[in-house]
Amino acid sequence: INLESASRYCKEALQLGAVVANGVFFDLAGMAAAANNLEETEHWFRQVLNAGAKLNQTSYNTIIGVATQTGKLKDAWMWVERAYAAGYELKACKVATIMGRAVKRGDLLLAEQLFEKATALGVKHDLFTYSILINTAASTGNLPVAERWFNAAKQARIKPNAVMFTTLINAASRMGNIEAAEFWFQEAVEANVTDDEFIYTSMVDAAAKCQDLRSAEHWFQKACDAGVNLTMATFNALIGAAVKSGDRGAAVKWLEHGRLAGLEPNVRSFQHLVNAALRYKDILAAELWLHEAEEAGIAPDSIMLGTIIAAAAKMGKLVSAERWLRRASNDGIQINAEVIGKVINAAIQEQNATLANFCYFEFVSDTGIKLPDEIYYTMIELTARSGDIDMSKIWLNLAIQNGVEPDLRAFNAAFAAVGKTGNMSVVEDWLDGAAFLG
Repeated sequence: INLESASRYCKEALQLGAVVANGVFFDLAGMAAAANNLEETEHWFRQVLNAGAKLNQTSYNTIIGVATQTGKLKDAWMWVERAYAAGYELKACKVATIMGRAVKRGDLLLAEQLFEKATALGVKHDLFTYSILINTAASTGNLPVAERWFNAAKQARIKPNAVMFTTLINAASRMGNIEAAEFWFQEAVEANVTDDEFIYTSMVDAAAKCQDLRSAEHWFQKACDAGVNLTMATFNALIGAAVKSGDRGAAVKWLEHGRLAGLEPNVRSFQHLVNAALRYKDILAAELWLHEAEEAGIAPDSIMLGTIIAAAAKMGKLVSAERWLRRASNDGIQINAEVIGKVINAAIQEQNATLANFCYFEFVSDTGIKLPDEIYYTMIELTARSGDIDMSKIWLNLAIQNGVEPDLRAFNAAFAAVGKTGNMSVVEDWLDGAAFLG
């Protein structure tokens, strides 16, 4: 399927006066929508309208979805109004998604304007509408706006559910506002929806984010007293609270409590325990937790490996860092560029050109990510001093490709190295490179 070619042929056909079936326009609009190309989607739907045909409700939903997805919210709303003018009544969730996008990008005024316009069109705002608005505001860290939409839902006689309260508690916990979290928990009690395990887990997590292990344990006990069926997520929140409080013993204790409750630890459990070990710069303990995770059938992920690799590099334990990097490479796990940069810097400090080269060519070269300029300078110098002239030349080319001009220090190191080889053609290559860069 080639949208560009199909679109071009159809436009040429129209210019030649050919009659094109509406089905072709619908197909092209569908292809454009699948490619998130709003301009082309609108163009081909307009061709349908210009031919005197009508768009069906699915067509309106399609173009509204593309406009919303691409952030063209006013265009999306224009098509909502056209759909209603054509006699279609859209689902509230389709309209709510546009408002949610406005909230997400911080345009609260637009969200409220669209809400009022939707009401005027006769859109019946339901639980889903308010849930989207509350969740979007909460996920962007805007608790006051989330609370405002919650109160609007109550005024509209929408019965709040556990998800709404959990969302507000989570938003409060992200802000470190335990008082607000407790307020919304009490509101959930009054609404009689506290039989949901996630509400209690959110309270444990809120206490954890405030590094208050005792409060987290208090909320755990309240969940037990309420007879709520707890999952490993709750125990993970307790393990996390213990880690943030600096209590390694409590972290292990809550892991074992989870097991005693018949629950299996998951990736999140071991991530917490690895972090607990690394807080005390205990690489060996962190590695033991990784091995235990594997014995439990849990393969270390990019977050877990990246955490231990970065910590090992920071502590100068390059043997450990390299071992886990090679493990990630063998398992096809991508480690993020920030961690790789830390390892390269540590390798440079230890004059370990081999590790630095491995890091770059295994994890960075194909990503298009540009490293800090200083790394290119230093790698030209380091590889030259180690006698690897070919690799030094590769780093020079990488510097040029990334718009980095190597400094004179790097060139002097390279000249000194190539001079020792006695290979004058190589020396002349480097002189030409220096002249090219001024």
